[in-house]
Amino acid sequence: MAFQGVRQVKTLYTTAKRVGDEHGKGQEVLRHASAQVHGISGAAARRVVFVPQVDIIVTGIQGIGEGLTAGDLVDVLAPALSDSAAGATNRLCTQMTNTNLADDTLFNAVLAGLNGNKVVAGQPIIIEVTESGGGTITWCYVQVNYVLADE
Repeated sequence: MAFQGVRQVKTLYTTAKRVGDEHGKGQEVLRHASAQVHGISGAAARRVVFVPQVDIIVTGIQGIGEGLTAGDLVDVLAPALSDSAAGATNRLCTQMTNTNLADDTLFNAVLAGLNGNKVVAGQPIIIEVTESGGGTITWCYVQVNYVLADE
């Protein structure tokens, strides 16, 4: 999976949902996108979380899993150009290892601050789950929380 750098230019719709706070200032509604991976054994699996149609700012990443053991990894990536390998140039959060992934325990990943946590329109967000402990990951679920980027 690679984002080739040709971006479709779109703008926020005038009907974008916004809410007002007690001072009348408009705030963007928090949005969510998620993906789940099932039955990984001795390999890595990738799933597309979503492809935003407008620029977004990632505000948080949460996950939960079953069957994760020592050595298993979860990455949330926004591949840039042809760079689809997990690394500092495209990782949206710090690499999640087994210490963060206790079975059936919700975890909050630490954002890496890549490009100010901004993902541009048309740039896919994917999860990569790597099973390297010799077992099977039953499932792993990741949710990406975001707001639309201001123009």
